[in-house]
Amino acid sequence: MRRYPLRGAKGAELANIRPNYNLKVATKPGRACAVASINLHIKFTMTLPRAARPAGEQNEPQVAPVMEVIH
Repeated sequence: MRRYPLRGAKGAELANIRPNYNLKVATKPGRACAVASINLHIKFTMTLPRAARPAGEQNEPQVAPVMEVIH
C-alpha cells in the first residue's frame, strides 16, 4: 500500500474521502425569506486500500489492486 500512495493536499495518503453535495432551497411565493423546501444531497466517494490477502491467511500474498473506490 505504501508503494502507491494517493496524492493528498498535505502529502501522501493511503485513503481519502471526497464529498460531493448539492443544496436546493425554494422560497414561498412572494416571500423571499420564507423557506418552502430544502433538498440536500450528499454523496461520499471513499478510496480505501485493499489488503493483499484476507486477515489471518498464512499463504503468500496474491497480487491485488492497490486501491478500491467505493461510491
